[in-house]
Amino acid sequence: MKRIKQILLKTIILVVVTFVALLTIGWTWYLARINMQIIPIGYVNIKDLGAKGDGVTDDAPIIQLAENMGKSIYFPKGTYRLCSNLVKRNKVNWLGCGYDSIILINGAPYSYGSSNIVQNENYGIIDAARGISEEWDYGYKNTGKLDGFEFKNLTIKFRSSLKSGEQPESGYIHVFNFSHTNGVKITNVFMDSDINTNRGNCIFVFRGGNYNTTIENCNMIYDTNPSVLYGGSVVFASRSTSDPIQKVIIRNNTITKKNGGDEVLWFGANFNAINDVLIENNTIQAVSAGLTKASIIMFAQDSGEMLRGVSEPWNKIVIKNNNIVTNKINFSTIFVGYDFGTNSRKGGTVTISNNLINTLKSTSTGETVSGILVGRTKIVFIQNNTIIGNQDEGVTAEVEVGTVSDIANHITWK
Repeated sequence: MKRIKQILLKTIILVVVTFVALLTIGWTWYLARINMQIIPIGYVNIKDLGAKGDGVTDDAPIIQLAENMGKSIYFPKGTYRLCSNLVKRNKVNWLGCGYDSIILINGAPYSYGSSNIVQNENYGIIDAARGISEEWDYGYKNTGKLDGFEFKNLTIKFRSSLKSGEQPESGYIHVFNFSHTNGVKITNVFMDSDINTNRGNCIFVFRGGNYNTTIENCNMIYDTNPSVLYGGSVVFASRSTSDPIQKVIIRNNTITKKNGGDEVLWFGANFNAINDVLIENNTIQAVSAGLTKASIIMFAQDSGEMLRGVSEPWNKIVIKNNNIVTNKINFSTIFVGYDFGTNSRKGGTVTISNNLINTLKSTSTGETVSGILVGRTKIVFIQNNTIIGNQDEGVTAEVEVGTVSDIANHITWK
């Protein structure tokens, strides 16, 4: 009987030990699986090509190699420093594993060959209709419709943009400059630039003919030297006589502008129209005393000569459900319809609804500051907005406005 009990006890111990071992192995496997990024088909791990991701080495040549191979790029945990320019290729996506996949744009202190640090391959096409090749004036190329690519689950940091011997305010840096694209998506991207950015910079610039651009679920922080008066925006500019900017979605983002001037979101109808834009569910902030010349969201048509072939500079613009906070702003918080020229044209339909706007105007400006300002637009719906602040006007409809529906807006003066 005693021997039977001993055998039974040993059996129980063996079963328990085996169970614990299997449980440990299974738990270890499970943890490995949930922490492992499964790389989609068609992607290449950039470290497999030789990228270091150590924050010191210039990984731009390796990234360019992957781009030239037409391979979408997976960035595992690491800091990938870019000290030289890149050319984006058609259908090449960038995918990270989240906050720990960092693209560090930081020369020594500035090692880039132009003011456009990353640009797509269809950028440098001369606009044949105008016969000139100025920086802003490139025309469309059919292969641009194959340009669709995505940035997803990445952190992008931009540092120290001053060239050696160069004075602040001496020009722009466009970190990502995309012309004539279709199907660009920027999702789950955290981006910031620091106060050492001494030149005006625009983080994302879309110009020429652009179709189906989406920016969503991102957190973008623009911080520049307070003396810089320009840049720091997400910019769309219709710098093409042959193609408009169409179908833009900016949704569920937090966009913060610190210091400097210019708009946070800027849409310029320069040589063609901007159509079908949705700006929805964003928190958009301008939070620094250095912001001396700006609007938060601005649609502006350029001179009549530039727009001679365009009947409506913008149409089907919807700005809704946004939380907009400003500090010492010049001009207005939402600004649609400003014209730099004399031969003006009216935009089509604009809807501004259900936004919460907190406006603190600059005491140094002589401009009339409005929570919402519209002008030179045919049909305007301004409905159910809450405007709080010390602006001169809550809602202002200026020159050459057609039908205005100004309904149920709540304005509180501080």
